[in-house]
Amino acid sequence: MLRNQGPWFSASRDHADTLQQLERERGQYLPPEALARALDAEPDAMRIAADQAGLDRAVVLGRGFGYATAREWSLKLKEVAQLWADPYSAADFAHGPVALLAPGSAVFASIVAGPARDALLDPVRALVRDVGADVMVLSDDAEAQAVARWVLPVPAGLAEWLSPIAAIVPAQLHAMHLSVARGLDPEQPRGAMRPLDASVRLGSGRLM
Repeated sequence: MLRNQGPWFSASRDHADTLQQLERERGQYLPPEALARALDAEPDAMRIAADQAGLDRAVVLGRGFGYATAREWSLKLKEVAQLWADPYSAADFAHGPVALLAPGSAVFASIVAGPARDALLDPVRALVRDVGADVMVLSDDAEAQAVARWVLPVPAGLAEWLSPIAAIVPAQLHAMHLSVARGLDPEQPRGAMRPLDASVRLGSGRLM
């Protein structure tokens, strides 16, 4: 038997228990058709982007696994659409940055069905009610979609921990079409560098 197993053994055992729980969850794998369904959101992404062409900034919110989606969505909005889009956990946003919002401020939120849903949906509802924010949701949830001005659907029925893989597809389509709506070329982001070029230039102390 192992002696003096220590905290690392307990952490490893907890990790194994978590994996076993995830394996038991319904939707423990990502069906290929989920990504195909994600692509069906393109007409909505194009229509929403046309309506948002004049935006100069947005807040992008997420919670739980949806926070990963929010950060990647924000990155693509900056990179290809040149939109000043700041990502936040909904909990962090409530402690200070929320003061920046005013009526008509754009708030994008990744809200998928699952344990973290209410922790984001309730604050987003409050932003609509109390601030008058213009909300866009990336969501498979009918209640979340009901509070938004703009709705970008994502495939339903996935385990929450798998949802970012499918949810980011409509988000990327949105960023691409927003780029086009703003008269930009999403294939040629401003200042973009290939990874090799970036490493060489950073290594030489020059960022071009």
